[in-house]
Amino acid sequence: MPAFGATELAIQMLGWPDLFAWNQKQMHNLYTEKTKVRQILGTSGEILGIKEHTIQVKVIQHIRTFWPNALIFSIPNGAATSAKNRLNLFLEGLTAGVPDLFLAEARHGFNGLFVEMKTQEGLESHDQKRIRLLLNERNYLVYVARSSETAIQLIEDYLS
Repeated sequence: MPAFGATELAIQMLGWPDLFAWNQKQMHNLYTEKTKVRQILGTSGEILGIKEHTIQVKVIQHIRTFWPNALIFSIPNGAATSAKNRLNLFLEGLTAGVPDLFLAEARHGFNGLFVEMKTQEGLESHDQKRIRLLLNERNYLVYVARSSETAIQLIEDYLS
């Protein structure tokens, strides 16, 4: 059986059952189910979502460096967690479709700016489109950014 690595991490990130609580036979069965592994790993072997994470990290680092007084934070709706924790978060108010970043600064007649981070290939979900429209109705500006450069430019334009 292969050592723990990207596959196990991807399984946990996608909210599958606790991989490390499984016994050896269950682990072996998981490795033999190639279709499940293909759903977890991209064609290059990268964990799905890692590019979006990298884009978002660059944005946060840039804004916090060059705009230290700007109140920007992430909304980790897609965070990897156990089923129990996801249920608790839902009961506490976790809402599907809320954008990844929020800039809590009123500017240009808007109450704040939300930014949904996507890769070039990423698509907005039905929930994300619905939430975007609801936020627009409440006078929040909402953008989908497909690169760190685009997101940084949007945020800096908004703050100017």
